[in-house]
Amino acid sequence: MDFYKVELEKAKNGENTFKVKYDNREIYIHSKYNPTKEAKKGLKALSLEDSDKNTVFICMGLGLGYNLIELYKSITLKNKIIVIEPNKEIIKYNYKVNDVLKKGNVKIIKGIDLIKVKETIENNIKLENYNNIKIYELTPYKKIYKDYLKKVYDVIYKHENQLKLHINTNRLHGQKISENAIKNLPYIIRDGKSIDILKNKFYNKPAIIVSAGPSLEKNIDLLKDIQNDAFIISGGRTLKPLLEKGIIPHLICSIDPQDIAFKLIDKLDFSEIPLVTLIHGNYKVVSNHKGQVLFIGDKYHNPMVEYITKKTLEEIEVGGSVATTSLSVAKYIGCNPICFIGQDLAYTDNKYYSDNASINKDNNISKNEELLKVKNIYGNDIFTNESLYYFLKLIEEFISTNKSNTYINATEGGAKISGTKDMTLKDFIEKYCHEAFYPKDKLRTCLKEDINGIKEVNIAKQNIKDVIENLNNLEKFSLYNMNLADKLSKVYLESSQEDMENILSKMDINDNLIEKYKNEELMMHYFRQLFLIDIVNKYEEKTYENPIDRDLRIINKDKEIYKMKSYLANQYKSYFNEILTKL
Repeated sequence: MDFYKVELEKAKNGENTFKVKYDNREIYIHSKYNPTKEAKKGLKALSLEDSDKNTVFICMGLGLGYNLIELYKSITLKNKIIVIEPNKEIIKYNYKVNDVLKKGNVKIIKGIDLIKVKETIENNIKLENYNNIKIYELTPYKKIYKDYLKKVYDVIYKHENQLKLHINTNRLHGQKISENAIKNLPYIIRDGKSIDILKNKFYNKPAIIVSAGPSLEKNIDLLKDIQNDAFIISGGRTLKPLLEKGIIPHLICSIDPQDIAFKLIDKLDFSEIPLVTLIHGNYKVVSNHKGQVLFIGDKYHNPMVEYITKKTLEEIEVGGSVATTSLSVAKYIGCNPICFIGQDLAYTDNKYYSDNASINKDNNISKNEELLKVKNIYGNDIFTNESLYYFLKLIEEFISTNKSNTYINATEGGAKISGTKDMTLKDFIEKYCHEAFYPKDKLRTCLKEDINGIKEVNIAKQNIKDVIENLNNLEKFSLYNMNLADKLSKVYLESSQEDMENILSKMDINDNLIEKYKNEELMMHYFRQLFLIDIVNKYEEKTYENPIDRDLRIINKDKEIYKMKSYLANQYKSYFNEILTKL
C-alpha cells in the first residue's frame, strides 16, 4: 500500500488542513475553509441521539483529528472510540497536538496490520455493543485507502455476524439448553461418566472425524477396512450412512440441544457405541441411548451438577458444532494425526449435505440464501454461508493454537482449511493407518460399568429437594423486590425521601438473601440471556439523559430483572420436580 506524503497548509479560518497527491491530482483531507465546521457537519450524520453508553464509535481515518475531537466532545467516557489510521506519520503528528488520542477510551490502530484490526475489534465490541456501532468516515480516505478500508469493513461485518450468530443461538437454544441440563441429571447420577475417563487413552493414534458434507460419498467406503486401525468419530447425521455400510464408529458426538439431534439417530441401533454429549445435550438422545454416555461439563452448570451428583464433569473446548466438538474430543483423548472427511464447510456441487446423510428431500441450496465466497482446496471459489464460515474459522483457530498435532483434510472437496494438509483418504490410510490398536476393545476396558446404587441416588434426590427449596426462596425474594421496585418508581415521583430510603433498605435485605443462591442463578445463565439482552437494550443508559429519567430507567430495569429471576426460579422448579419422579 502506498503512503502519501502529507502537505500541511492553512485553511481560510487559520486552522491547519492538509492535502495529498493521489492519482495525479491533489486531494484535501479536510476543508480548505473551515475544518472544524466540516467535522461538526459530519458528526450530525451519526445521529448521536440514538446512541447510549454501549455505542462504539469507529473513526475510519484520523486526518488532523478534527473528527475525533468533535466526536469526543459529544459522547460519554463510557463510550469506546476506535481510530483506524493507515498513515503512521499522521498518528505521530496527532500525538503532538491532540490530547484526545491519549484518553483511556480511545483505541488506536496505526498502519495496515489487519490482525491488529481484528484483535482490537474483537476486544472492544462485545455482545452488549452488537448492533450499536457508528462509523465516522473521512470521505477522502474511501479513495486513497480503498482496498485497505474494504478489508477493515469485512473484519467489522464478520465480527458483527459472529455476535449475531451467538445472540441468535441464545435466543433459539437458551431454554432448551437449561431444560436438557436438568433432565440429563438422572443419567449423570446413575451411570454417566465424565469425558476425562478417556483423557490421553489413545495417545498418538490416528483419528478420523466423519462429517456430513457433500464430499463424504467420495471416500466413506474406505473406512470399513480400517476400523481396527483408526479411531473413528461420527456425528449424529453421519451415523446412519456409516452403519448402512457396516462401519461402526468408536464414538458418537451429539451436542445439538434441539430435538433434531434425536431425529437424526432415532430408530438406529448403536447401543454398543459410547455417546459423547454436553451436559446440556438433547435429553432425548441421552435417555434413549442404551450404551455408555460420556458428558462434557459446562462452567455454568457444573457447580449445580457437582452439588447434586457429587461428580465433576471435565470441561473442554467445544466450539458450538459437532465437528468442532469432535475435533476437541480427538485431541483430548490423545489422537494424532487427526483427519477430516466430509468436512466441506461449503456447498460442494451446490448441496447442503452428502446425499446419504441428508434427511430432507431437497438437498440443493436455495437460490434465495445469502452466500459467501471462499476458496476451495483447489484454489477456486466456492459458496458457503455465515454459519459454515464461522465454524471454518473456529476450526482454523483451534488448529493454530494446538500446533503439536498434525491435521489432515481428506475431504477431497469443500473449503480450504488453513493449517491442514490436503490429502486423499486413501493416502492418509496408507501413511498413518498401518497398525491395528483395536479402539473398540480399549474403549470397553476404559468404560467398565460402575452404576451408582440406591444410597447414591437417595442422596442426590435429597440434594435436588434442597435445590427446589432454594428456588422457592429465590422466587419469593425476587418477586418481593419486583413489587418494591414498582412502589419505588411511584414514590420517587412523589419525592418522598423517607419512603424511598425505607423501600431501598428492604430491597437491600432481599438482595443479600438472593445472593445466597449463586449456584441456582449460575445454572440459569443460558435461559437468562434471552431476557437480559432485551432488558439491557430496552433500559440502556442514553448519551443525553436528565437525572429523573436516569433514575426511573434504573428502577424499571431492576424491576424487570427481578421479574425475570422470579419467573426463571419457578420454571426451574418445574424441571427439578419432574426429574424427581424419574429417580
